[in-house]
Amino acid sequence: MTISEMLLILMITCSDFGPVKSSAIFCSVCEVKPLPDFQNKRVSEGVLWTKTDMTSRAECAARCSLFRVIKSFGYKEASEECVAHTVPLTTPAAMTYASESGFNMYSTCAPVDGGVSAWAQWTGPACPQTCGPSHTIMKTRIRTCTNPVPDKGGANCTESLSETGDVSCGLPECPIDGGVSAWGAWGTLVCSQTCGTTATGTRTRTRTCTNPAPAYGGADCSETLSSTTSENCGFSSCQVDGGVSAWGAWGTLLCSQTCGTTATGTRTRTRTCTNPAPAYGGADCSETLSSTTSENCGFSSCPVDGGVSAWGAWGTLVCSLTCGTTATGTRTRTRTCNNPAPAYGGADCSETLSSTTSENCGFSSCPVNGGISSWGSWSGSCSQTCGPTLTVTKTRTRTCTNPTPSNGGSDCTESRTQTSNVNCGLPSCTSPPPHFGTCSSTCSGTNVVCNNGYCVCSIMYVKLGSSCVQDCGGSGYGSGFTIFHDKVLNGYNDRTVDSIQTIDACISLCQAESGFTCITADYQHQSKTCYLSKTAWYDASASSAVSSTTYHQVIRNCA
Repeated sequence: MTISEMLLILMITCSDFGPVKSSAIFCSVCEVKPLPDFQNKRVSEGVLWTKTDMTSRAECAARCSLFRVIKSFGYKEASEECVAHTVPLTTPAAMTYASESGFNMYSTCAPVDGGVSAWAQWTGPACPQTCGPSHTIMKTRIRTCTNPVPDKGGANCTESLSETGDVSCGLPECPIDGGVSAWGAWGTLVCSQTCGTTATGTRTRTRTCTNPAPAYGGADCSETLSSTTSENCGFSSCQVDGGVSAWGAWGTLLCSQTCGTTATGTRTRTRTCTNPAPAYGGADCSETLSSTTSENCGFSSCPVDGGVSAWGAWGTLVCSLTCGTTATGTRTRTRTCNNPAPAYGGADCSETLSSTTSENCGFSSCPVNGGISSWGSWSGSCSQTCGPTLTVTKTRTRTCTNPTPSNGGSDCTESRTQTSNVNCGLPSCTSPPPHFGTCSSTCSGTNVVCNNGYCVCSIMYVKLGSSCVQDCGGSGYGSGFTIFHDKVLNGYNDRTVDSIQTIDACISLCQAESGFTCITADYQHQSKTCYLSKTAWYDASASSAVSSTTYHQVIRNCA
């Protein structure tokens, strides 16, 4: 048969990898199967040969099954290419491959060599004996070449399939009857008494059934395994417990004190443990061997040292002052040396017999004369808004409160009121501020207020043309000023000038200032002080803008 004819038969009979059998080739149940992880992959390891004329996957599989060395194959239907590999496929990660559309890898059927089965049971004649584990007998056992059966052209088993040998009969041990050992040494002497020269006890010795020990159902020993003998215990005589004798005469009277009609002392008498005396370790007498009695010593009275009595009541309160809520005085109490009184030559008391304590006298407060306080601020305001020579009569007061008279004390004698004519510090009446017109109480316009008869920008703004602004911008500040009475910008002074007699002079100083741009000025018309500042009201903190009747606030307007 030619190779082509053989391939044709395989193509027909092994189609779809079903079972096929011939005299030279065994397809059997061929587990040729596609491997999902190797679809569209070409493995490069273990290529044996490549054929490009295989018209189907079945033909490629049949051809590969002819060779034991072939473990896997690849097939591409479009090019009829069949590639045989000598390596089994594991996982793509463990193989070298290239991706190729339509080229798939498969496992193939390899020849199966025969393997021997396990040995069967031994066969042969039975043992003639009934006991004895060392007995053996000649027996035979076999095995077969079925693990596995040779397949797909695989080799038959080369191992021997039968063997003969001596096999243990598996008999139990033969019975052994027990035999006694030699006697052991005599044991400890055991006595039921604890004393007495004639007391006897016993000793025991033993042997065992171990020569040999009974085994495998053999009989126990029939001989006695224990022997006893009698022996004197070797004790000394038994103990004699002691007994007490009669009491002896009372001894001398012993007194621990040296005086006192009630003082007592003691007399003692004894007896002994001699009736009989204890012997051979017997117990001593448990009774008391001494007796004591009490008796008056017959002394005269002892000296008595004095002791203090309880304190008496506190005496009258004695005060050295006559007024004042904090005034204190003293009270005194006494005790005596009569608890007990000293007697029979005893010592007097050593403790103090008098005690004094301090106590508030309970007086009312002492008279307090009145004292004059400091002068208060000047009061009174100017009724006009201009006129540098205008003055006003102002008044200040003080009170009799430093301290206030109390508890009948005298009143103050000093004057409590002072009057003085003070310049109002007003500007000239011929220079009105930059304004939007005159007014009596209110004005129209944003951030415009009525001040000193003119509609002007509020204190938080400056006049720039026809508007009230918070920044003059490029126009800068001009020579016009708006005056607000009873206002002051506290804490923003950049220059202070004293002895300025009028507010007009303070305004002139602000205009002439060269060290900084003077925007506001505070004039204190009582102290004649001018405070110049480069800070506008709208740039200051709210807490710094305050009211004060002794100040005039000057606001510089834009050019």
